[in-house]
Amino acid sequence: MLLSELPSDMFKGLKQLEKLDLEKNKITVLRRNTFSAVPELKTLILCHNKISEIEPGTFTGLSLYKLDLKFNKLGNLSDGLFRHLRALEVLDLAKNGLVTVPYNTFDGCGGLRSLNLARNRIQHIDPGAFARLKLERLDLSRNELTVLERDAFNDLQIDNLLDLRFNNISKIKLRACKNLKAWQISLCHNNMTKVGRNRGRRNKSLKKIIIKCSKLQNKHARFDGICSMSKNQTNSPTLNSGNERKDG
Repeated sequence: MLLSELPSDMFKGLKQLEKLDLEKNKITVLRRNTFSAVPELKTLILCHNKISEIEPGTFTGLSLYKLDLKFNKLGNLSDGLFRHLRALEVLDLAKNGLVTVPYNTFDGCGGLRSLNLARNRIQHIDPGAFARLKLERLDLSRNELTVLERDAFNDLQIDNLLDLRFNNISKIKLRACKNLKAWQISLCHNNMTKVGRNRGRRNKSLKKIIIKCSKLQNKHARFDGICSMSKNQTNSPTLNSGNERKDG
């Protein structure tokens, strides 16, 4: 029998529970304190449900390591929803209906390493939405972004990849990547026609930007510390800093 709701006393007596898999049910709402009886929970799997609302305080008191909410019906995230999840390292919100990434959504998630927001309907990122995060990877691919606004990635650190593939990005505003520290950004399959010269301070931490777009015109532009652009073997423009990572 598939679950459509989670009664408040459902997990009573399971205080030592560390993993809970509720995948492929018909849950629509997560109520405040639903999981208060399982404070030792480390992994919570809620993918492939019909969750459209998560009440503030739902995750209060938990020490989650992994939270999987992909393939649900979330249209928005309340302010500070994940604020108390300081131990959280993996958060998957792919394939929902998110339209914006609000400021303070991930405030307090200092341990977060992997954030998946792919395959939503995201059109806007609030300034500083990812501030102070230190991620391995941020996936924003296959959304509906058209412009990267000022401070969209302010004070964000990404050790590996910022994935912006398959959006409709045609414009990157000045200082959109202010104080961004990232190894690689992928802007493949967007609507970039021109990469303008950065009038602000150059971001020396960015090592590589990949832009696979046949519409791209200026082949030697500067972009936030990326010094030159050359074509790779597939004739797709690739921006790099001349300081490629050497493995081994």
